[in-house]
Amino acid sequence: MGIAEDIRAKALELGFEGLGAVRLADADLAGYVVRVEERERKAPLGTGAYDFMRGLARPERRFPEARSLVVAVIDVSRYRIPEGTGGLIGRHYLFDSRRNPQSPDSRRITALTGFLGRLGLRCLHDEHPGIAPMRWAAWKAGLGLIRRNNFFYTGTGSWKQITAWAADRELELPGLQAPAPCPEDCGKCAEACPSGSLSGPYVMNMATCVSKLTYSPGPAGEGEIRRETGGWLYGCDVCQDVCPFNRGRRQGTEDFPGLAETAAKASPESILAMDLPEIKRELAGKFFYIGDESLHRWKLNALNVIANTRRADLSDLVRRSLSDPSPEVRLLAAKVLERLSEG
Repeated sequence: MGIAEDIRAKALELGFEGLGAVRLADADLAGYVVRVEERERKAPLGTGAYDFMRGLARPERRFPEARSLVVAVIDVSRYRIPEGTGGLIGRHYLFDSRRNPQSPDSRRITALTGFLGRLGLRCLHDEHPGIAPMRWAAWKAGLGLIRRNNFFYTGTGSWKQITAWAADRELELPGLQAPAPCPEDCGKCAEACPSGSLSGPYVMNMATCVSKLTYSPGPAGEGEIRRETGGWLYGCDVCQDVCPFNRGRRQGTEDFPGLAETAAKASPESILAMDLPEIKRELAGKFFYIGDESLHRWKLNALNVIANTRRADLSDLVRRSLSDPSPEVRLLAAKVLERLSEG
């Protein structure tokens, strides 16, 4: 076997679902930029909003020796969703192994990184935000395809974690996945999008995506009930849940280490009962898209869930939030109480 085949064999031995390699010259990262600019025209967000995505297309800026991308896929559909978190926290966030060196997937990545080094490869690996546009790289490495909801799929669905290394040697190893494309007449993902962010095939407005709204400011402001976020506290799975290619893919049988304990703290009632230091200790390390400077957003999200799901049984907790240190939380709590009083 050649070196690329050795890497794939090791990856499969470690428990990765698949691995491929593509030379930078063949990864068509310029084509990725073209797609980004197409989306920018269809969903404009203002000057510089897409610069981050364009920057991912230049891995050689961070690693001048880069000659190829080694891309691996981890199947997280094997994990069991803790009771009470389905429809509340997005599945990709639940099973995110980044910043968790004790997770089995993080250990797999560390082990494969060491193996690449022992083969004599110099590599740069970056889990967040990634060394390249990860879904595009996985597609170009032949590991699956990007569907109309913008998520990457192998033949077993979209519940995947993608990781990649920029390597200093030209490696070429096509993946073994060739899933069927989306039917031309299917628009289930766009039809189901709660905020209308997914307005067409491959077109998504980042500013109004429900996932984005749960961890960053939105156009409605901080003191308004966000009806479009529904019962989602952090993230959103709707466009993946309705996808026919994910049907029957959510039957996890393994427990993700430590997740049950963390998830027990991530309920609206638990969050409203905690102060910010507790939220930082219990949630911020795992769900890191809400930064330390914005920890009050957890309370805003909890209040939105209570309002949108009409949890009148939590009215007393909401009432206590009228004296919260955050003026945004106090304002939203008053509006949520009004909503709940309407029945």
